[in-house]
Amino acid sequence: MIEPLVIGSLIGSLGVALWVYRLGWNILSDSATLTLMSAGVRVSSPFRWRVLIPLLLRPLVKRAGPPPWRPRRPEPFLDWVYKPALWVWSALSWGSLIACTAIIAYIGDRAGAPAWLCATLFVGLPWYRILSMAPFMTDQLGMLCALLCVVLPVEYALPVCIIGGMAHERSAVFAAIFSWNPAFLIGIIPPMLTALFGKKGAAQPWELGWVDKPLSGAIPFHRAHPLWSYVAPWGAVLLGIEPTLQMAALVIVSYGQLLVARDQERLYQWMAPALIVPAAILISLANPLGISLIVLFHIFSPTQDPASRVGKKPNFVPEWDDPEWIKQRKVNKMDPTTTQQKQKS
Repeated sequence: MIEPLVIGSLIGSLGVALWVYRLGWNILSDSATLTLMSAGVRVSSPFRWRVLIPLLLRPLVKRAGPPPWRPRRPEPFLDWVYKPALWVWSALSWGSLIACTAIIAYIGDRAGAPAWLCATLFVGLPWYRILSMAPFMTDQLGMLCALLCVVLPVEYALPVCIIGGMAHERSAVFAAIFSWNPAFLIGIIPPMLTALFGKKGAAQPWELGWVDKPLSGAIPFHRAHPLWSYVAPWGAVLLGIEPTLQMAALVIVSYGQLLVARDQERLYQWMAPALIVPAAILISLANPLGISLIVLFHIFSPTQDPASRVGKKPNFVPEWDDPEWIKQRKVNKMDPTTTQQKQKS
């Protein structure tokens, strides 16, 4: 029991270190909004539903004093916020990623798959790259809670599920599908209560065009991308697809998120844990050379998500203001950043 957890933890730690070294340490738009929320500023949906991390960080963030109000870009938050808050947030997120890797290795070992292979497949996904490079997010803790619901007894898993729902509304939904147990949908009660009774704030400038109009912001964005960019980033994990009702539910929920958001792998690869174990079992049937080639192909599988291709640029350069990213994509016309770029040109 201990051995796969140790193997998964070691591979997860190496994966986080590799991607942080390779991609840098960046802040995404969600991070800036959540930082504002930690300072007591009212923010827009869906960020205001994710109350756990802002509540935990509030004592540290408030030490920085009044936040800069509504800048066009989120970098000012990094100069303003009390730095220990960012280090605590980073440690929590990276620790959650490492724990997720250990749990996946443990689940794979119980199912007869090599623990090291399950962990390596998980670390090689763009989802892992993005969230290693951008630790100021709630996805990492949300995924950890969802996976804990799979391995813990129900009486312990239900409180964990509620905590996961407070961190990220996706956590409870995926916990229910991973475990195939609707009882874990109890975790969506906290975000639902916040949505119904909490006070909503205005969208920040970097959110205009997709938070205020999610459908009109997301659909044109995804139409501008080739179909392969929603399949190829899976790499070898795609071998884990199975014709089951549970898998169908995961595909519908994972890819359905794209209708209201302009992210790619960070959204639809939430279903990855369900694919990794069957994929690892299948890959383990190959000879050692074949396994090595498949793993290499998987780690360097192509991706279109700008956040996973940041490279060694200055820290905290947001992907939506990257001139190369804007040039390569037909971003929604409502995006103020794109409008300003067009006016300059």
